Amino acid sequence: MSGHDLPANPSPPPSPRGAERWRRFSARAAQAFATDGPPTAVMTLREIEEEADDRHSRAVVDLAGRVAALILTTGGSCADATAAGLQVCHRYGLASVHVDATFASVIVSHHRGLERDANTVLRTASVRAPDYARLTELQRLLDRLPHLEIGEARSEFNQVLTGSRRYRRWVMTAAAAILGVGVAIVLGGGWAEIALACFTTAAVDLALHATTRRGLPQFFGQITGAAIPTVVAVAVMALAKSGVDEVADISPSIVVAAGIVALLAGLSVVNAAQDAIDGFLITAGARIFNVAVMTLGIVLGILVVLWGGDLLGLPAYLNPSAPVSANLLRTAVGAALIALGFALGSHTRLSALAWSTGLGVLSWLAYVGAQGLGLGAGSAAGVAATVAAFAAQAVSARARMASVGLITAGVVPLLPGSMVYRGLYGIVRADSLFDGGPALLELLGAGAVAIGIAMGVSLGTWVGRGTTGRRGQRSRFQRKALHHAAVTED
Repeated sequence: MSGHDLPANPSPPPSPRGAERWRRFSARAAQAFATDGPPTAVMTLREIEEEADDRHSRAVVDLAGRVAALILTTGGSCADATAAGLQVCHRYGLASVHVDATFASVIVSHHRGLERDANTVLRTASVRAPDYARLTELQRLLDRLPHLEIGEARSEFNQVLTGSRRYRRWVMTAAAAILGVGVAIVLGGGWAEIALACFTTAAVDLALHATTRRGLPQFFGQITGAAIPTVVAVAVMALAKSGVDEVADISPSIVVAAGIVALLAGLSVVNAAQDAIDGFLITAGARIFNVAVMTLGIVLGILVVLWGGDLLGLPAYLNPSAPVSANLLRTAVGAALIALGFALGSHTRLSALAWSTGLGVLSWLAYVGAQGLGLGAGSAAGVAATVAAFAAQAVSARARMASVGLITAGVVPLLPGSMVYRGLYGIVRADSLFDGGPALLELLGAGAVAIGIAMGVSLGTWVGRGTTGRRGQRSRFQRKALHHAAVTED
């Protein structure tokens, strides 16, 4: 028999019993490792079979967009704005809704299937001014939505939107002055430094208001605001050089540092880090870039005045250290004034000012205690922010105040004003890139403190809602927003 005539020798087929065992083993293994949930985040945009009334859909989508935009405008985060939009749409029966909140706009779109066009609204949020009294009224409206028809909800929202601000202009200037006094006390200033800080921060607030009314971009307002305390500091140094004994012991560095902190308090440093943690990366990037540009305006304001002083032959011996006072009672009083000034300037209700001030003191004591245990500035700020956010969740109902307003006032004393001052001073005085290395490290340290504060705020808010029993409907939609689920489900 030839070689090619030899029969093939295939592998013997498996026995039916062995195949059955293998199938049973595979099924058990799949059950052990598999899960009943979806492999990734649920992103259903299912078609709607039932006919939704066009007028009703447009009214709900419009209200959701306006509510989300107002939350961004008055100091809320992107997660809060997205959650509010989803809550409004869910309450009035709209499913398959997409809500997208960014740094400057809000988009709400109601998907109605292949045969019908989507109802979409775009709202801008170009102007931002913290107004926690109005934000509190808006959150109360959201809590009452189950008892309101869409027409009633729109009418009440218009009342919230068109309501007058709580405090007059001079009160806002006084609030800025109180904040400056608090910074000077924390930095160990005497009565003269405290008085100058009070005067300069009030002048900074008036200058910012004037530039805004005249339509100048905020960047030029930052330049003007930074130049004012620097001019005062240069004048103090010139008087001291000319032999005026009354100003010889005044530290001009404290005056400049107070002005810088007042300017930083109006920037969304913590909100930028919190949006990044929450997953809103586009908004976080825009906020960070905005903070960087506004900080550059502060640098230019200081540089212009110092260069002008050099041309005039005036001295410039600003002390880059600006250390925090070692007296705990003194710094606690300063932190209380900082929190009070910021809360008052953010239109916090009078009944909630005491709570805001107390949270500022609490966060400062927690910060000092954490540093006493050996933690660095960023970690200590994170611990203090966690404590403040947790406490704010516990007292917000009694204070009749939006928790975000209480939290922000509580963490303002933790803002790294001294670190930013040292970093900016080093950059201003650096002759080369290598000379500016330590200054850049100071600014990176300030960024680490801001990230620590944002992490603490997120963690403290989450823990506070769980332990105080406040995980209600709003928290449900906030969790959806944080998981990028842009759908309301039946």
